[in-house]
Amino acid sequence: MAGNRPVAHLAAPRNWINDPNGFIWFDGQYHLYSQHFPYAPLWGRMHWTHATSKDLTVWEHHDIVLFPSKSYDSDGCFSGSAIVKDGQLLFFYTGVDYVEADPENINKVLHDTYVACQVRIASPDGFTFDNLAGKQQVIPPIKNQALGSRYHTRDPKVWEYNGMLYMILGSKVQEPGKETTTPKVLIFRSKDSYEWEFLNELASYGTLGYMWECPDLFCVDGQWMLTMSPMGMLDIPHVHANQAIIAKVGFDNDTGEIDWDGKTYQFVDFGLDYYAGQSTLDKDGRRIHVGWLRMTEALPRCDFMGVYCFPRLVEMKDGIIYTPVHPDICAHFTDVCTEQTLDRSKAFKISATLSEGQQIKVGQYTVTAKAGSIVADRTGMVGEPKMQLISATPALDEALEVEVYVDHCVVEVYVNGGRYAIAHIVNPEALAGELSIPEGASIAQFA
Repeated sequence: MAGNRPVAHLAAPRNWINDPNGFIWFDGQYHLYSQHFPYAPLWGRMHWTHATSKDLTVWEHHDIVLFPSKSYDSDGCFSGSAIVKDGQLLFFYTGVDYVEADPENINKVLHDTYVACQVRIASPDGFTFDNLAGKQQVIPPIKNQALGSRYHTRDPKVWEYNGMLYMILGSKVQEPGKETTTPKVLIFRSKDSYEWEFLNELASYGTLGYMWECPDLFCVDGQWMLTMSPMGMLDIPHVHANQAIIAKVGFDNDTGEIDWDGKTYQFVDFGLDYYAGQSTLDKDGRRIHVGWLRMTEALPRCDFMGVYCFPRLVEMKDGIIYTPVHPDICAHFTDVCTEQTLDRSKAFKISATLSEGQQIKVGQYTVTAKAGSIVADRTGMVGEPKMQLISATPALDEALEVEVYVDHCVVEVYVNGGRYAIAHIVNPEALAGELSIPEGASIAQFA
C-alpha cells in the first residue's frame, strides 16, 4: 500500500532490513547502510542497502552497494562500519560463507554456522563500490579457537586514534568441559587498514549470554562507553532473549584493555525491541547512535520489514548516561495542534509532565506514570510472541517529563530528556482509536 509506512523513521525501502551499518556523516550528509535481503520481507543472504539524509528524518533510498561476490562473502555481507580516511570512506564488514545452506531455501543457513572473516572495501563518495575488484579480506577466519570462533566472529566497528586504526569484534569461544559458550569482544589494531594485529580481549563474566554481537566502543566527555547486543541474555517468556546494553567502561589505547566489571550496565532502550545499535559522530561532533527495532512479520498491508529508531544523542550528565532524540529531529516537530486539528496520518509528538496515575492514550497504546516509572503498554497491538507487551523504565525520584513520538508503526517514549527511552513496534491500525492526553500536555505534528 503506497504511503503505508513511517514518515520520519528510516524503514526498509522494500522487503527486509536489520542491523544498521556504516553510519557516518560525510560530504554534507549522513550515510546509513543496512543489512538487507532484497527479495522478500524475511531474513536471507545479506546485501547492504543505502540511505542518505541531511537531517536524520528525511531519508532518500539509493541502490544496493554491497552484494556477495567473493568466496569469503558468498553467502552474505554482514554488519560493519565506516570511517573517513584520506578523503574517502573505508568500510569494514563481516563476510560469511555458509557451512551448510538450507536445501529448501539456499538463502538461509542450517545450524547457524558461517565461516566468518573481516573485509575491507573503500568508496570515494559512499555511493560507488567495486564489489568485484575492491574487496580485501583483512582478517581471515580465526584459527585459534581459544581466541575466538571461526564461525561467529563478526560486526567490526572501526575508529582512529593517534594515526592508528582500532577494531572491535564480537565473538565467542567453546571452553573445554562447558556446554555453553563464553562471549567475548576482541580488539585489533592496524597502521594501514590492511594488516591487523590482535591487541586484547574482554570475556564474559558469566551473566551476559553466549555471544556478543555489534560491539561499539567510544568516548563521550572523557568517559568510555561500550554498547553491544548479547545473545541469550534474557530468559523471560514473551521477551527477546537477545538484547542491547550500554555500559561505562575504561579503555587503554596502548594495550587495548577494557576495564569493566561486566555487571554495571543498562538497557539501551527499555522497550526491548531495540537491537544491534551503532554510533557515529554527527555533523557537529556529537556522539549519536541508532538501532534496529525488530519485527518478525510484516505489518498489515506493508511491503517492508524492518525500521530503525530515531537517531539519539549519547550524553553524560552528572555521571549518568542520557540518550535524547537528536535535536535536528526535534526541530521538525513544530506544527503545534490540538486533538481536534491533529492529522493522524502524519508523525506527531505529545509532550507532558505526568503525575502518578496520569496517562496518555493513543488508540490502544498507553503511557502511564506509575510508582515513579513510565509504563508503556501495547497489549493487543503486536502479533509477535517474543515482544514484551508492557515495558517500564526504572523508577525516578523526580517529575516525569515525557515526549511520545508516534509515527505509523513506531512509538518512542523519552523520559526526562533522554534519561530513559522506550521504543515499540506496534500495529498502526491499533493506533487509530481514541486520543487522550492530560491537561497541560501539548501536541506537535511533523513538519
